[in-house]
Amino acid sequence: MDAVSIADLADIVGGRVTGWTPQADLVRHVTVHSQHIMQGSVFFALPGTRTDGHEFAREALANGAVGVVLAENQGQVHDYGGPVVQVRNPLEALQRLAKWWRSQLSATVVAVVGSSGKTVTKDALVQILGADRRVFGTPGSFNSKLGVPLALLDCPADCEVAIIEAAATEPGEMSLLQDIIRPDHVVFTNLGTRHASNFPGPEAHVRELLSITGTGTDGWLVVGDPQPVVRGVAEHLAGRSYYRGDSAVIPAFTILESDPRSTLALVSFPGAADGHVVIQTPFEEILMDVEVALAAS
Repeated sequence: MDAVSIADLADIVGGRVTGWTPQADLVRHVTVHSQHIMQGSVFFALPGTRTDGHEFAREALANGAVGVVLAENQGQVHDYGGPVVQVRNPLEALQRLAKWWRSQLSATVVAVVGSSGKTVTKDALVQILGADRRVFGTPGSFNSKLGVPLALLDCPADCEVAIIEAAATEPGEMSLLQDIIRPDHVVFTNLGTRHASNFPGPEAHVRELLSITGTGTDGWLVVGDPQPVVRGVAEHLAGRSYYRGDSAVIPAFTILESDPRSTLALVSFPGAADGHVVIQTPFEEILMDVEVALAAS
């Protein structure tokens, strides 16, 4: 994200600054790890299942953080030895900062969702599009209520396309991520059984995952899963929906040869000559993810 002052950061996240001086360094980077401090880092103290980030706030400042973001219930904060931004909830503050940065981006933002295959699809899409434009992709599998904000805040201002991975493990989670990402377009990999027990049934699970599309109708949706329950929900969620295998409108693979290390596929391009591609995997699931990425590209 672009550099902001501690005071401006506090305004963005709805916090209150203590221990701040006009000479404080600008915030240029966000971290939730006290030992992952770089120039301009601000540390968000998040509670965890084993440790509480507030226990490491002083360590973060000692390691060079330009400030720390703490919960209001931490009591006296004047003795931390650096700027402190007090907020009601540090995770919500981080999400709020990510929403602000998303509003500053001029990039086309594409969300990648589904039960599995998100990271392969996202990485393939970044590689394909990166050949001739500035593309940012979610680092690793940062796709949760914590990971998505951290990923977005890493997206550079001059990015032309941002590919953001998102996951929902329980009802209502994707709606929160949609509000942060606000994607222009969506790629849906598949509907599987992972986390399925947290939803009343397959249709509810699909609706949760595809709620990332929001209420807009201008964007497109690429769907990699042919299941009728997926298509039944998807057809009503985007102005333009495309489905893997429909070679009349999007590129489609036909597997020609496969060995233990690679696969040769025929690529059918709508209205154009066919092509061939060798993909360094024998696994059909990965080939499906790459095909979906190619269709989205």
